[in-house]
Amino acid sequence: LIKRLNQYGEHHANIAEQLVNQAKVQERLCPQRLNNKTLFPELISAKGVLIYDIESDPDARHDFLHGFIALEKRMNGKWCLEDAIYEPILNLTNNEEVTWNKINNKINNMNDFPILHYGETEVLSISKLAKNNGATEKEISDLRNKFIDVHARLKSGWLLPVKNYGLKEVAKWINFQWSIKNADGPKAILWWRQWITSKKSKENLLQWIIKYNQDDCIATWKIAEWLLNKK
Repeated sequence: LIKRLNQYGEHHANIAEQLVNQAKVQERLCPQRLNNKTLFPELISAKGVLIYDIESDPDARHDFLHGFIALEKRMNGKWCLEDAIYEPILNLTNNEEVTWNKINNKINNMNDFPILHYGETEVLSISKLAKNNGATEKEISDLRNKFIDVHARLKSGWLLPVKNYGLKEVAKWINFQWSIKNADGPKAILWWRQWITSKKSKENLLQWIIKYNQDDCIATWKIAEWLLNKK
């Protein structure tokens, strides 16, 4: 495999071992731990976490929903999702200033809470939002340092018997189910566009979007929790 991949460049050949190991994991249907590192050292002393997920219309460059779950650690050191509070911050008219103020206030009110997210989209979007609304480079850097990418931490520590490491695939592998059957990102965008064109007759669409986003936040935590429990 190395020889075959090498013709496309050395960097292609370097992933041969990873491909073989991933194939073995999928063939055996058994996850493989890559190392014994603590994947979330930031959570050891944290009083709680914010779990963050956005819904966006990429064509319109409009992040129309910023969803947060605030999850505090119990006195006994345990995490309990039943204690969590979900808050959707809607940006219906693409008013970035108002949206940023709400998000910034929430993060500042829970300043010592790390922010869990899945993939790089959330960090890129919130960094751009902060910059567009006057945040300094230091403020943006401090903000970015609060973020923990569950996707990146997962891939650094485990191989799973999954087709890909996207949120839906991994969450379903650990038996998490979305409340709305067959819901996904493209469908949420469709609901959003339908809501924009016919707000009065399709008010339930906005509730579907909010519920889908809440489930995305919960799925992100469920994956993090699975990793935390794998001592």
